[in-house]
Amino acid sequence: MDTSTYIAILVLALLSGLTTLIGVWLAYLIKNKFSLIVVGMGFSTGIMLLISLFELFPSAINDMGWIIN
Repeated sequence: MDTSTYIAILVLALLSGLTTLIGVWLAYLIKNKFSLIVVGMGFSTGIMLLISLFELFPSAINDMGWIIN
């Protein structure tokens, strides 16, 4: 692998850690506001469903052989 691959991996790892820290900070700020917690959980659930339907599900169907390319 060349150095650009290592840089991309490092940047993605740093972004992952940064977004985790932002999430912890937001959770600390809204710890007693139940409605905001529910909205956040709904948003994260929607994102996970979106990823499942548009990324994981089609590749799983393709790997099972239901769709002929």
